[in-house]
Amino acid sequence: ISRKVKTGSYESYMHEGGNGNSETIIFLHGSGPGASAQANWKHILPQLSDKFHVVAPDILGFADTDHPIVYPKNGAQWMTERVNQVLNLVDSLNLEKVKVISDFCKDKIKTSFGIGTNFTNDVGLPAMNMVIKKNAHFCSL
Repeated sequence: ISRKVKTGSYESYMHEGGNGNSETIIFLHGSGPGASAQANWKHILPQLSDKFHVVAPDILGFADTDHPIVYPKNGAQWMTERVNQVLNLVDSLNLEKVKVISDFCKDKIKTSFGIGTNFTNDVGLPAMNMVIKKNAHFCSL
């Protein structure tokens, strides 16, 4: 299922599957030309939706998610907006516990979330780091 969800002052376009499964994984796409949740995760989401609730938003400024009317002035402001987008997505979907697999600005997103605890997840993908926000596990590939 693809739909738009209110995330703060923006609407985020997202792909979702396995709704009703107890564990949620949010997939964040990369930032190259033509990057989108669909382009990055279209082969993975259907394979994991039998076991997990999977969510893949288009990151703010990419593809079908809203683009800011006034663009952030620098990379730090963009990252702040995008981190807030993910946190607002968790809240908008009323999720209490999520795992996040990220192919997006790995080092910057880890720094933005203050990530530092290593762990291994159970979805068959290498996960390196996490941070807790409402019991959310943030990981990057």
